[in-house]
Amino acid sequence: MCRCMNPERASNVDQRHRLMVFRRRAESFHAWRTLAAAYPDALEFGQRRYRYLLEIKQPSLPLSNYFHGLTSPDLKWHTCLRISPKQMAISDLVALAHVRNLAVLDLSDGQITVDHRFSSFDERVMRTWADLARSGAGFQHVRVLMFGWQENLSSWLFHYVEDFPSLCHVILTDCPLMHQRNRSDWETLARDHGWEARHSKKSAKSLRPIIGENQFRFGAVSGAYYDTHELCTDLAHKKRSGLVGNLPVLECWIGSPRSWTHIVDDFPGTRTIFFEKTKAFSKLGCQQQLDATPKTHEQAKRSRKDSEQVLPDTSSPPPKRPQPKSRPGPKTRPTSVVDLLAEFHS
Repeated sequence: MCRCMNPERASNVDQRHRLMVFRRRAESFHAWRTLAAAYPDALEFGQRRYRYLLEIKQPSLPLSNYFHGLTSPDLKWHTCLRISPKQMAISDLVALAHVRNLAVLDLSDGQITVDHRFSSFDERVMRTWADLARSGAGFQHVRVLMFGWQENLSSWLFHYVEDFPSLCHVILTDCPLMHQRNRSDWETLARDHGWEARHSKKSAKSLRPIIGENQFRFGAVSGAYYDTHELCTDLAHKKRSGLVGNLPVLECWIGSPRSWTHIVDDFPGTRTIFFEKTKAFSKLGCQQQLDATPKTHEQAKRSRKDSEQVLPDTSSPPPKRPQPKSRPGPKTRPTSVVDLLAEFHS
């Protein structure tokens, strides 16, 4: 005779099992993926402490195979990926769009290699990503883009990042064409596209709790995912596809991407920029806002000027013709009791 377990008791058993697996840290990626798919709620396996780190130091298969394993088509978990563009072909960079649940992407190149290979990431790749994001074919859930040691990265970045519907933060470090010292070259363009750049000390202060987290893994970037949840919700708009709360998080390192440990170890300099999204709009909406802003400012300025001219004189405006002076009439004597009696007897 089959005995059915009480549902409440079964739930408690499942929770104890998950806690035991977490404490031992002996679960395989397959086991973690199974648990994440079964308990994706933010209050269950979606808690921050259940993150999983998968490190593939020497990939022996095509990168597309690994991308397939990191993907959750039905969005049961989010993936935070760290990878070095110097170790990738352009086709592999484009194939990142197939990771449908990608939430944080860190493109950080390692030390200069012997063969002096350059990063394969450039404006053409970013343009392709923007086209895929705009058409809904990829990058719909990317919240954070991190670029480290990218020699091709420049202010053209802001023409494409607005096509990523869930993007909240863009973080740069050691990019020779974009740093704190040349803010005049990119700050206005960034602000016009809705991105506010934090200064050196504030950028480092924002990143230190993320990069320096010892409870999970020093140098991990998945903390940036949790840092964007509130902003991601505030910037939600009708074009955002499938906005969801915090899900179970997988962080994966492929190859030898360079760690951002200098954020914690070094004194904050001019090498790092933390961009935060301040408003969400399409390219058309952006242009309309930019066109409308000067007019609105000029109208407000004109209104203030007009009000200042009227305020000193609160009376009616002076008439065009001078008012004629009143004609002198007959002089009247002051009325007294004697005068009244005299008129009465007359």
